[in-house]
Amino acid sequence: RSTGSSVVSESFRLNFDRELSQRFNGSVNLLYTSDSALGNYGRRDRVYYSAGTTVRYRLTEYLSLYGTYTYTVNEDDANDGGVKQKNNRLFFSLVYRGVGIRR
Repeated sequence: RSTGSSVVSESFRLNFDRELSQRFNGSVNLLYTSDSALGNYGRRDRVYYSAGTTVRYRLTEYLSLYGTYTYTVNEDDANDGGVKQKNNRLFFSLVYRGVGIRR
């Protein structure tokens, strides 16, 4: 890094997509990342992982409904405090895909 510290980073990602019917499809995503930095001010380790799923249902030719759920964990030992953050995210959207610009 530009601060003069050495960083070792490892990551693993897995994505699985599946079309269940002409109107319905989904995916499952997993991510694991581990960083270890050694610099002038000591050592800092960070572990981050997430698991999520997305579903899409096509209502019409132009209109689809999306739903996404993600669970994340971020463990960071910065400043010897040892912080562990957990998050849950739920997201819904209605998407319109029009015909585009006509000339």
